[in-house]
Amino acid sequence: MKLLMKIVKSSLNEIDVFGTRQETRAIVGVAADSFTGESLSKFLESNEQDIRNFSRERLYAK
Repeated sequence: MKLLMKIVKSSLNEIDVFGTRQETRAIVGVAADSFTGESLSKFLESNEQDIRNFSRERLYAK
């Protein structure tokens, strides 16, 4: 869960300037609702770079 919060915090800080904070929070919330405990940690660890890339794509899409 700490990894999830780290990703959320860094993603929100990166894109907050452009006002898309709620969209990112919703996306991460949906992902978090789909997993529990250890499976969530493993999913996030294996997909951390994809999540960061998605945030950057959203940042530059506007």
